[in-house]
Amino acid sequence: MEHQQTTLKDLAIELNLSVSTVSRALSGKHRISEKTRNAVIALARKLNYQPNRLALNLLNNRTYTLGVVIPEIAFHFFSSTLSGIEEVAIAAGYNIIICKSNDRYDRERIMADILLNSKVDGLLVSHSQETKNFEHFQLLTKLGIPIVFFDRQCKAVKASNVITDDLNGAFLAVEHLIEQGCSHIAHLAGPENISPSGQRLMGYVKALKKHGIPANHRLITPYLPNQSVAREEIYRLLSTSPRPDAVFAFNDYLAFEAMEVAKSMKLNIPEDVALVGFGDEPVASHAEPKLTTVAQPAFQIGHTAAEELIWQLDNKEIQTVPKNKVLKTKLVVRGSSSRTMAN
Repeated sequence: MEHQQTTLKDLAIELNLSVSTVSRALSGKHRISEKTRNAVIALARKLNYQPNRLALNLLNNRTYTLGVVIPEIAFHFFSSTLSGIEEVAIAAGYNIIICKSNDRYDRERIMADILLNSKVDGLLVSHSQETKNFEHFQLLTKLGIPIVFFDRQCKAVKASNVITDDLNGAFLAVEHLIEQGCSHIAHLAGPENISPSGQRLMGYVKALKKHGIPANHRLITPYLPNQSVAREEIYRLLSTSPRPDAVFAFNDYLAFEAMEVAKSMKLNIPEDVALVGFGDEPVASHAEPKLTTVAQPAFQIGHTAAEELIWQLDNKEIQTVPKNKVLKTKLVVRGSSSRTMAN
């Protein structure tokens, strides 16, 4: 005769407890006495109890699935944040559904609906650069689905954020350029609707102000959305008189475009124009010259965001106050800006 698998109900009957109490004891929930928890665990081991995931999901009204909304997967930054999210989620017994918005608001709204219909327990979101209206995420939180935003801070939704110190990273980058003797520093700005853009612009202005250099709005170029537009605008910028002696770019990709344009104009890097990016993409160390950039702890951002979301899911009985967790950045100096290295 085939041996019947031990169930939660069997444990509950044996210990004269409710099924929900046994489930809470096995999952490490609060409000269960140490004596009860130890008794449940001891009996579960004795009877070789194996949890039925589907039954637990129904009992706890959870699917053990997290939704992740990101703008792009191809960028090393976002693939690294995903790795951090996956490590935490898998260790905690969660599956993840990854949705890519392509930095489009309309697609992001569709992704939010898909995740709602998939009955995810919570969301990790880096919103699109087009998003100005956050009603789709506000609805999810009203329905009791917690959200943690990462990289791109969202103030319109009552939710926690995990971001990097973009302002200080930009400040360190521009101060480094000033210390290299640069005084006519241009900034290739990021998309208007995302928080890192504003923070990096503020860091740029702060560094200039500290060193008594007036901010010149003609040296601040609005976001350049594609390669052809970027190269045309950078060529115009580097053709002005007096020519900028340095460029601080919103990200490494814009810095690479600036490097290619400068080379096409026969400008020496960093002697004629010094360059600094942001993000420390892997290709930064393979450029010629190697690109100075600001490194972000991408894996740790994803890791921290996932930990925060799972903590909220495990402590739903506690009314949580949204938190802003800010992780440090680091300036990585290479040949594109260091005139000492160049010499």
